[in-house]
Amino acid sequence: MTLPEILLICAAALCVICLPLIAMMTLSLYSKASPKAESALQDHEIARIATYLSERMGITDEGSIRTLTARVEEMRKDFDWLVSDRMIEQAIDMARLGQPTATIVQTTGISPDELATINKLRRH
Repeated sequence: MTLPEILLICAAALCVICLPLIAMMTLSLYSKASPKAESALQDHEIARIATYLSERMGITDEGSIRTLTARVEEMRKDFDWLVSDRMIEQAIDMARLGQPTATIVQTTGISPDELATINKLRRH
């Protein structure tokens, strides 16, 4: 074995021995300091700080409900648009096949005026 290899092995052995000792000393110092740290802030103070920060960041129950309501409304509008788009496509297909107006209106739920417009646009 060469000198660098021997030095590396000694350094590794020293680390294996010293790291647990350092960890134990750190934990003992931390456990002695922890009662002081706990007495620094009481639970009600922590709750007050958390409430203040959540209000500042907009993470309140009321804010969450507003955000959720806005997202649901957006999804409803998208769904309505998709359904109406699909109904118009179905009405166009039925008109191309020569289905009667009453059948198309009853099946798709569109108004007779909308169907008349679709028939006029279908020709162009």
